[in-house]
Amino acid sequence: MKQRLQYPIHNRRGKYLALLLSFIVGILSGISGQILLNKYLRNKGPTFQEIRKGGYAFISPLIDCETQEVMPELINFRKKIADAVRRLLDNKEALDISIYFRDLNNGPSFSINENKGFSPGSLLKIPVMMAYFKKAETDPDILKKTLTYQAKPTDNVVFFEPAQKLKSGESYTIEELIRRMIIYSDNEAASLLVENDKTTFSSVQKNLGIEYWEYDQPPGTMRDRSYASLFRVLFNASYLNAALSEKALELLSETQFPFGLRAGVPAEIKVAHKFGERGEGLVLYLHDCGIIYYPRHPYLLCIMTKGGSMKSLDKIIQEISRLVYEEVDRQASAS
Repeated sequence: MKQRLQYPIHNRRGKYLALLLSFIVGILSGISGQILLNKYLRNKGPTFQEIRKGGYAFISPLIDCETQEVMPELINFRKKIADAVRRLLDNKEALDISIYFRDLNNGPSFSINENKGFSPGSLLKIPVMMAYFKKAETDPDILKKTLTYQAKPTDNVVFFEPAQKLKSGESYTIEELIRRMIIYSDNEAASLLVENDKTTFSSVQKNLGIEYWEYDQPPGTMRDRSYASLFRVLFNASYLNAALSEKALELLSETQFPFGLRAGVPAEIKVAHKFGERGEGLVLYLHDCGIIYYPRHPYLLCIMTKGGSMKSLDKIIQEISRLVYEEVDRQASAS
């Protein structure tokens, strides 16, 4: 007769204890793993794919936003541009430089010296255009209204003269004045539009919550990020309707300024932009902000500069525009 093996009680208890400990360790491992995963995802940040409505040349109305796989990062992008800015400032080629970049498809952005405020100069012509277009949404005939131009003496110094100028005593529709104000950066057209309706000078900035001052107040300053928001709302068609947003960017794409941003990218690439200049004694300002329509990867670039030579400031904007384009091109080609 075979004897049944008997295990000591304490051995059985040890076996159960070991199983229990293994179970607890498994649970804790799962929890800690989830915590680490969550931490990784938080640090990585959510990645989104914006879904946009097609069919337009210059705008891309935002419809929805969904998560997607991580797109290739613009590795060392900011550092490359920051190094260039540091070199230019160290070489005394400018007193101040500020840059804002944004990928208009998926939102990655960076700023350099973003808290610097600059006198905007002719950049303020875009909100004037937007203010009139906003009124035209409910009153389309406003663009057909005519205004008569009477030349007045002025001591304003203009470094980049408009290719076409208004003729004293002649009448122009508001739509034509807007076209001249944007394409030729005509100060007289801008003044005539603002004097006709002074609310157009600051209404858009007020509505969008960015820096503003009234027409009869001393000129203030703007940051590049704030100004860039004007292009974002046009691109997204989120302030004006789609038709007028498209019209605004189409006009900006016809800007007669072959320097700055435009000179830094290939001729076949569309650029919708606005430059601004201003002189305050020995201190000069030159800015250029706009959308560069790189195929499938449009981006927004705003460069504001301050210095003593308009020629040097223009060269700076051209160089930075070229560096940004080359990096976007490299990243897009690698994706």
